[in-house]
Amino acid sequence: MLRHSSGTVATLTSREAEVLRTLCQNKGHTVRREAILEKYWNTDGNDYFASRSLDVFISKLRKKLADDPRVEIRVTKGVGICLNDQG
Repeated sequence: MLRHSSGTVATLTSREAEVLRTLCQNKGHTVRREAILEKYWNTDGNDYFASRSLDVFISKLRKKLADDPRVEIRVTKGVGICLNDQG
């Protein structure tokens, strides 16, 4: 469960929660796509379908975090994913 300061609650799948936890643990730093794919999809960054699946998960997380404008998930194409928190 993801609870926003506004009081809204969003349900996360276990994989969404794991990816978000990894991003939170590395807040402000870019986590390489390959590291996330290896850890949660058991594949390297060269698996097209796993990579697209990660993109979908990031899109869903962005929507679930949209209630808090201070939180941003930034994707650097070909590099990785970074969670920024301005508060």
